[in-house]
This record gives sequence, structure tokens and C-alpha cells, in this order.
Amino acid sequence: MSERPSMTKRGELVKFYAAVHPDRPAVVCGEEVLTWSRIYERARTLARGAYGLGLRPGDRAAVMIYNMPQYWELSVAMSLIGVGLVPVGYRSQAPEIEYIVNNSDSRCFFFYEEFADRILPHRHKYGGLLPDGMVSIGERPLAGALPYERLFDDPPAVDLENLPEVQGPRMIYTSGTTGKPKGAYRTDAERGAQLSLIHISEPTRPLYISYAVFCLK
Repeated sequence: MSERPSMTKRGELVKFYAAVHPDRPAVVCGEEVLTWSRIYERARTLARGAYGLGLRPGDRAAVMIYNMPQYWELSVAMSLIGVGLVPVGYRSQAPEIEYIVNNSDSRCFFFYEEFADRILPHRHKYGGLLPDGMVSIGERPLAGALPYERLFDDPPAVDLENLPEVQGPRMIYTSGTTGKPKGAYRTDAERGAQLSLIHISEPTRPLYISYAVFCLK
């Protein structure tokens, strides 16, 4: 069996399986199936596109989508450029969304088009975002948001392997049932320490996406 990959280095897990099993299914979502090589290829392109928007190592980016392949792409891409991901619950309403994005100092906000009505009318309240920091995931164009797929169109050349060794911490927020949502930091090192307890063997089954599921069999 191939040597087990590092769990704390950027994109190492997906990079490892993209090299060892490039054509094996990695992510399954309904009828959509992405192989390990496809996930890694798209994540690298997305990372360069996000860097072109102005995201830098140490930054954070918020994401509000369902369990979709794009979440996996974003998770890997942000890791490749040292950006911490901040998940926003899909049931969150406008005041909670604004608070989480602003409180986490997120520089970009990736969201599924279905949630646009809770976000775009309040765009002026997101003062910390980059000029093109609103990115919509979906098929229809939305005024005030950059289409997600445009990040894959001719992104700038970025040496992903030689970026500063700085990693923006991930943040997970509570539901805020007794007040404003509370954020908890989670560094890649902490996540890696936890995942190192999980035995990773040659993947014979794809990853059926669900947030924070990384155990491969």
C-alpha cells in the first residue's frame, strides 16, 4: 500500500489519491460523479481563480451551500492557498448570515443561488468583502455576484506550492439560538491531529459528501 499522506499539509490528501487512483470515483452527489483527478484539477484551478480575486494565505472565506460537490472543491481549493473556510448554515436568515460573514472577517462569500434573496439585498452590509467577493454557485446569473464557474476561466498563474506557509483558521459557528452565533476556530493542525487517528487505506469506495466526512474505506 502507498505511503499514507500528511493530513496537515495543504491539499495533500486529495493530491495523494489523485496520483494513486486518478480515475476512481471520489465524490458522488446524486448522478454526478467526480474522480480524484477531476477534483484535484478543479480545486487547483479554483484556487488560482480565488487568488486572482485577492484572497491570500491567512484569509477566510464564507460558504453557504447544501451538501454539493462544490463544497468539496472549495474546501480543497481554499486549503491550497491557505484560506480558512467558514461554513454558514443553509437555514440561516439575513441577520445571522451578515453577522457570521462579518464577524469571521471573511474576504469572499460563496453561496448557492437559492439563498440570494437572503444575501444580495443586504450586500452593502458586508463591508469586509473584496470588490468581487460575492460569488454565486448555480446556473443563473445574479446581479451583484460573480458566477462561480467564471473563476475557472483563464485564472492567473500562481505557484501554489510556494505560497507563504500561513493557514487561515477554519471557523464553525453555533446556531445562535440563545443569542448571536458563536464562532470556534479550528486550525488545520488540530484537524490533522484528529484525522490522524483515522486509518486511511486504499480508497475502494467514493466519498458520499456530507460536511466533515473524511473517512475513506
